[in-house]
Amino acid sequence: MRALVALLSIAPLLLSSGAHGQFASRYAGHEAWADYHISSLPPEMKANVLGHRRACGTPFAATHAFARPTRFRAPVVVLHYEVLWCAARGGGICKGEDCLHEVYIRNGSRYRLSFRGYVRDVRVDLDGTVTVIRDRK
Repeated sequence: MRALVALLSIAPLLLSSGAHGQFASRYAGHEAWADYHISSLPPEMKANVLGHRRACGTPFAATHAFARPTRFRAPVVVLHYEVLWCAARGGGICKGEDCLHEVYIRNGSRYRLSFRGYVRDVRVDLDGTVTVIRDRK
């Protein structure tokens, strides 16, 4: 019963529509759309992301799913621009159904960009091999 009450209490946040509802929504004390999902990135990644800020305008924010490591403490991180809010585009940084994706590989204490492209999605194997997903299947 408690689980049902908890689910019903957060349902309006999960179902909010429009940019203003998304930016105002919070779940479990965590902001769904926030600029700290960008500002907390390593410097190499953050510089590339912030390069889009001027063209996007404000608000400029991302969800917690924007930067995804391939596994816990993995040396490979994928940035998914479909969950970055670009006000000028009314959503993510996309061209049609393909959105910008970047793959970064840690080398010592720094990250280097190993892939950038407008694709449906990317998968990265544990060895760092990037597979581009171009079609929905």
